[in-house]
Amino acid sequence: MVDMRLYAKIIAKSSLMLAWEKVLANKGAPGGDRQTLDDFAESLERNLEGLHAALRSASYRPGPIRNVSIPKRDGSPRRLSIPSVADRVVQTALCQGLTPILEPEMEDASFAYRPGRSVQMAVERVGRYFRQGYHWVVDGDIDDYFDSIPHHGLMAVLRRYVDDQDVLGLIAQWLAHAHAGGVGVSQGSPLSPLLANIYLDDMDERIGRTGARLVRFADDFLLLCKSEERARESLAAMSALLAEYGLGLNPDKTRIVNFEQGFEFLGRLFVRSMALEREQESDAPQETPPGPTPDDPSPPVEPLHQASEGPGFQDLSPRLRVMYLSRKGCRLDVRGRAFVVRSGPEPDAPELMVVLPSQLDRVELWPGCDISQKAQRFALECRTPVAYVDGWGRTLGVLEPMVADKAALHLAQAAVALDETKRLALARLICAGRVRGQRALLMRLNRRRKNSDIESNLAAFKQLPRRIATATTISELLGLEGEAAKRYWASLALLLDKSWGFSSRQRRPPRDGVNMVISYVASMLYRDLRCLAARHGLHPGFASLHGSLDGKPGCISDLVEEFRAPLCEGLAVYLANNHILKKEMFYKTDKWPCHVTPEGRETIIRAYEAWLDRPVKSPRSGEKVKWRGLLEEQVLAYRDHVMGRSVYAPYDMKY
Repeated sequence: MVDMRLYAKIIAKSSLMLAWEKVLANKGAPGGDRQTLDDFAESLERNLEGLHAALRSASYRPGPIRNVSIPKRDGSPRRLSIPSVADRVVQTALCQGLTPILEPEMEDASFAYRPGRSVQMAVERVGRYFRQGYHWVVDGDIDDYFDSIPHHGLMAVLRRYVDDQDVLGLIAQWLAHAHAGGVGVSQGSPLSPLLANIYLDDMDERIGRTGARLVRFADDFLLLCKSEERARESLAAMSALLAEYGLGLNPDKTRIVNFEQGFEFLGRLFVRSMALEREQESDAPQETPPGPTPDDPSPPVEPLHQASEGPGFQDLSPRLRVMYLSRKGCRLDVRGRAFVVRSGPEPDAPELMVVLPSQLDRVELWPGCDISQKAQRFALECRTPVAYVDGWGRTLGVLEPMVADKAALHLAQAAVALDETKRLALARLICAGRVRGQRALLMRLNRRRKNSDIESNLAAFKQLPRRIATATTISELLGLEGEAAKRYWASLALLLDKSWGFSSRQRRPPRDGVNMVISYVASMLYRDLRCLAARHGLHPGFASLHGSLDGKPGCISDLVEEFRAPLCEGLAVYLANNHILKKEMFYKTDKWPCHVTPEGRETIIRAYEAWLDRPVKSPRSGEKVKWRGLLEEQVLAYRDHVMGRSVYAPYDMKY
């Protein structure tokens, strides 16, 4: 039996479960054993238990790797070594344990694959140095970097920071498994970005002592200098340093240039004082490691919008980037033109994260967290909504910009709400969308169990769409929705682990862990849709099924209906039945029947983000989008319906 220290934290079942959630969220192709994410998820608990046991007994061995080549933008091949799903889980767990140790050691000049850092931040750093008079540049590239890292040198660096021999042995085992020659770190592995960054950390520090200003993004770097002579000296110093680390420069991609001539870095063309973004032609590195969606445990921010580029295009942009402030004592502040998360209320409290407004679409403040007045004003200026959330996940209020000046759209919404015929027609569609979603989820969950009571309820569900289509009043529709809900919640209770004590939907207040999760997730989904509706000018108050009432954003309630089954109840069942949620994450008090611990809250938030990060087929384009992409499509479809451009079609989850 191996000794348990840092290793014990890394291989703990809770750590492996969190790692699995990140691997699932990052998608990724099968490894050499051809096991897919869906295959692994079918026996999730058994697979994670097996990994834990193998790691604990020191009998773990890496599985087969799938080697593939994809073309770079210059046409040359890039070799990817894709680990199995199980190995990606273990490597991601290792990253979770090592990142807090290694990340603080890394130099400020490094921007790739690091939490809270991005291409845009590197670009802004270049601009700052230009304004300080650094107008000569060594535009460099480390030749074949990932495949050239020597194992002995890398392990020597790691030993400075990690004294757990079992952790070091695990890393050495992976390195040797993927590269038997003692050189190279696999592209496509979740662990590689962290190892690649820490190996160059000493070099980053040493080149900084020469007087040049370094900006490095993985193997691409700039050395900014105040004269051409100093640039030549810096180039020679960098070449000598790299040789010490067993590395070299790519002569075809390394040159000395100045801002007057212009140069390209990270997809931007720097000319004089301008940084112009280039599209499609750039050979700049992406903000995630190359390869088929690797499982990076700290995925950086992606661009907000991408435009379709023809057949086969997959718009997997996230559409909404959300900052959740849930750890007690955190405070949102401003420094310069960026949001800053501080560890306490003091103005000089340590900074935990810096986020540019362009990287953020909305903020959630949970109990025990605060926001400065300066940050409130900055959020309004940047049109970034800030939601205040209570301990049950409910929205207390939202600090948001004024409703968009979309008079024609608001009048069209009002016209539908005031015309009983138009309102009823749209309400029928929304009600039908909710009921179809309930039926599809039950069919999926009961596919293997074949519970006869559930099958009986599903038979009754078949009749509801026709009755909804012929309903003559809103009250009749609400009655049919209630009839469906009664059968739905009774069936869902039969599909859940009985130890959770779930028997029916109870909202105010939730009386058990499952009800609590459903309420939490529904509230987060509600806030996502409100943000997307505001983005496209919809007035939140004009509605059809839920009515237009003062203080009630009925439009958002309409939009959320079709997504409750796949995104709220579906996630809650997954978390409960796979024991991702633990009973100890929930507790009772004399006043309330159910509370959630901070650990439970964080688990729910992380799971919600991972759930929405999965791809789903768009019914309109036929291409894959992420779930928030589909939410935005439905917001636009709702808008087009009230404007008379098309008829609204709710999302239809397929069985």
